[in-house]
Amino acid sequence: MTRVAIDSVAARAEAPVRAYLACARLAWIDDVDAFAARFAADHAALRAAAESGLPFRRGVVRALLAAARDARKATGACTGCDCTQPCETPLDPQAFEAFERAWAAGVVAAAAARTRDAAETAGEADAWDIFRKTALEGHETSALARERGITTAEARARATRMAEPFDRALRDALREEGIASEDIDDELAWLMEAATR
Repeated sequence: MTRVAIDSVAARAEAPVRAYLACARLAWIDDVDAFAARFAADHAALRAAAESGLPFRRGVVRALLAAARDARKATGACTGCDCTQPCETPLDPQAFEAFERAWAAGVVAAAAARTRDAAETAGEADAWDIFRKTALEGHETSALARERGITTAEARARATRMAEPFDRALRDALREEGIASEDIDDELAWLMEAATR
């Protein structure tokens, strides 16, 4: 992953890292926000995550656990081990669930921002707004149609025009994370499932 690609996903990593740390409640990390910000700015850790052979988000968790282990070692709180084993900071299933939900939300938000920007540039801001409200926020199409003074069929048609650009933006966001083309469909399925948990 190039430095430019790491920069584009680094901002996406901070909120999931914060969600993991807040849920895991690692006693030796007293300032979760500061730790998460430092971690998300650590390009070496993010590059290692990208080159780990795992999906990027899983590589980020692995790097996060290593950073948490190193933070614990720095406090002198180790209990007789050499602090080189990942078991010193085991994966917390609830915290990992919080991380995955936050990661999915970040990918969806990045794709939504790209789609919105493209729609506004193309003069399709209303179509984007209808798509966002119906597909992403769960509003009723008929209610939105009434508000705008258009038919329900027209509202659906406008929203449908945005479905393909949004799907492309999601796929692009996943490719930026180093997801192989053959794995994109599986990642999209995970993404939609995680985003609705």
